[in-house]
Amino acid sequence: MSSHNLVESILKKILKASNYKNIKEVENKHGHIDLVAESNDGCKIAFEIKVYSKNISIGVKQLFRIYTEYNIKYDKYIVVSFGKINKEVRKNILDYHNKKFDNKLEIWTISKIYQIIREIENDEEKINLYKEVQKFTEKHLDFVKIDECLQEISQQKDEEKPEKLIEKLRNLKTGRQDASKFEKLASEIIKYCFLDLGFIYEKMKTKSQHNEYDCIAKLCEKEDENTSDSNDFFNIVKKQFSSRYIVFEFKNYSKKITQKEILLTSKYLYHKAFRSVAIIFARKGIDKNGYEVTNSILREQGKLILILDDKDIERMIKDRNIKIILTEKLDDFLMNLEA
Repeated sequence: MSSHNLVESILKKILKASNYKNIKEVENKHGHIDLVAESNDGCKIAFEIKVYSKNISIGVKQLFRIYTEYNIKYDKYIVVSFGKINKEVRKNILDYHNKKFDNKLEIWTISKIYQIIREIENDEEKINLYKEVQKFTEKHLDFVKIDECLQEISQQKDEEKPEKLIEKLRNLKTGRQDASKFEKLASEIIKYCFLDLGFIYEKMKTKSQHNEYDCIAKLCEKEDENTSDSNDFFNIVKKQFSSRYIVFEFKNYSKKITQKEILLTSKYLYHKAFRSVAIIFARKGIDKNGYEVTNSILREQGKLILILDDKDIERMIKDRNIKIILTEKLDDFLMNLEA
C-alpha cells in the first residue's frame, strides 16, 4: 500500500471513530476527490490528502479547482497531512488562500489529527489510532510526535494488559481448530512485549507467493548503535547474525514441534536478505530431534532459531523484558551447542 493510500485508510478510520458519516472517495468528470464526509452537525467536507507537509500548497490548489469547477459545493475544504508545519507558514497559506474559498479552507496536520483522536470516546479505538499514526510518521516521515494525553491513556491500558494476555493464552486450546486464534493472540503479544521492533507485518507473503510468514518484524534503528549494550539480544542479532529482521512462526500444536517445523522455518531465513533469525512460539515446546536440528542449522548455516513455549511466553508477558529472556535463551543455546 502506498503512503498516500495508507494516510487515506487511517484518516477514514479516524473520521469513522469520530462519527463522521458518508465517508467515501469521489470520482466524476471533473476529477477525483480523495475523501468526502459529513460531520455530526451536517457539514459536508471535501478532503485532499498530502503525505508531506511541503505539498500542502499543492493540495490547496487542487481543492480550489474542486471549489470552482464542481457542481456540488462543500461546506469545508480541508487539506490533510500527517507531517508537521511551521505555524507562520500555515497562517500565511490560510491568509493568502482563504478569501478565494470564502473562508471555508482548513489545514489539518499532525497536531490537529491528535486533537481529533483525543476526542474519540472509545479508548481502545483512540489508542490504536494513536499508535497507527505514530507508526506511520516514524516509518514514512522520520519523526515521532508524542501526545502526552494519548500516551498516558495508552500506558494506563498497558498496565491492565498482562493479566488479560496471560488469561487469553491459558484459555486458548491447543490444536489446529484454534490455530488462527493463536496467530492473532501471538501477534498481539509481540506488539506488547517486543518494544525494540519497528514495523511488524502479519501474514506476509513474498512477491513470488512461495513463502508466507506468520509474522516478520524489522528491528528499530538506534541513533547511536555503537554506544548500546553489546550483550543486548537485538544488538547481537544485528551484529553477530547480520540480521535486520526477525521471522516469527506460531505453532498451536498440542504436541511438541519436530524437526519438520524447524526445517520449514529455516527455509524462510536468508543471509543476503539480512533475515537469519527466527523465533517460534510453540505451545508445548520442541522435541529432542527438533532441538538437535536447530543446533545443526546454526552450526552449518549460521541461522538462529529459538523456541518459546507457553511458560516462556507467560514470563515474557509478566516481565515485559524480552531482551533478558531471549538473551538467556540464546546463552543457553550457544553454551550447549556441540561442534
